[in-house]
Amino acid sequence: MVTIEDVSGAASIAALRTGKVRPGRGRRICALISGAGPDGLA
Repeated sequence: MVTIEDVSGAASIAALRTGKVRPGRGRRICALISGAGPDGLA
């Protein structure tokens, strides 16, 4: 899996990849990767 996201949008993917969030067996999930981009950091 390859993802490209900004800092604020990476949290959902990080939670899934590290096992902090474990979807139930047979469940489908969608990780919304969105954020304010660099302008949101100012």
